[in-house]
Formats: sequence, C-alpha cells, structure tokens
Amino acid sequence: MKMTKPFWYKVDAAKRVAETLMLSRAERGTYSDLYNALFINGGFLPDNDQRLANITGCTLDEWREVRPAMESMFVIDERGWHHPDLLSEMLETAEQCGMFAMARILRYGEEFYENSEILRRTKGKSCTYCGDTKGPFEIDHIHPFSRGGTGAMDNLAIACRVCNREKGARMPVEWLHDLNQEWTN
Repeated sequence: MKMTKPFWYKVDAAKRVAETLMLSRAERGTYSDLYNALFINGGFLPDNDQRLANITGCTLDEWREVRPAMESMFVIDERGWHHPDLLSEMLETAEQCGMFAMARILRYGEEFYENSEILRRTKGKSCTYCGDTKGPFEIDHIHPFSRGGTGAMDNLAIACRVCNREKGARMPVEWLHDLNQEWTN
C-alpha cells in the first residue's frame, strides 16, 4: 500500500549509523535505498531480485552480491522484505495521525485488511461465538495472529467485542476450556 497522505517517520540517526557501520559504502547506500523504499511502499517490498535491484540502482549482479548483507539486516517472510524498526515507527506514527486503516495494514497485513472488509459486508451482524446481534462487532483471528495465525479469510470471524476481548490470544478450544473451568468453580 503506497502512501496516499503526507506521512512522516522519526529516524534514530545514531542507531542507523551503528546498524550500518560494518557495511561497505555500496552496501550502506543499498541499505538506505531499501529502507526509504520500504517507507514509501507502506513498509513492505516484494522478494523479487530484479525489482530490488531497480529500487537500489544496482545491476542484477551487483544486487546479488550485496543481497546477503541486506538479508541479515531486514526480515524476509511471506509478506516480503520489511524492517521491524521501520514497521513499529510507521505503526506508531499512523496511530498518532489517526490513520487507523494504515495502522491495521501495518499490524496485520493487507490481506487481513481486505478480508476483514469483505467479512464485515458479507457475514451479517452476529457474533460467531455467542450469537449476539447487538454488537459492537470486531474481526477475530480464530488462530491468533500473535501465535502464527494469518489474515486469510478462513482464519477470520465476526465476534462481539466481549467475546473477542475475552478470547484474546487464545485458540477457541483453550478459551472455551478456560470458560468451562470458570463455570464449574
């Protein structure tokens, strides 16, 4: 998701210098180009060598030469390349600026944001867990995001705020087990 609104992020210059001290001049320039491109592109870049070479102004061979050094400084996962410090700074800034949709995308990924909007429109207004129809409603990660769950449609459920907050970062089975313990004590 590209930035559509003026947006800033704070830079800890001393930390950036310390992170890149052991890099060659070419690697340091590549690091800066990637970091800035991550910011411009909403915190993520695809894991595509040709695209990353273009972003950093390298030939494909030059990119392949510096890639191992860059891999040690960035996170590469199913969402692509990202930098944990930049993501947390962007998330904090998005929340402070009232850019809540962007904050959700940064926190959970674009797939979650798109699927949660579809789910809200198509699944009606009742809690998956208790059947409440009054709300307010939230999107729950059935397998919690903090425990490896994804933003895929089959991992999302409409939940009333009470159920979603009570379930927290537990699997439904764990939550129901804990509720059963509370009822029997």
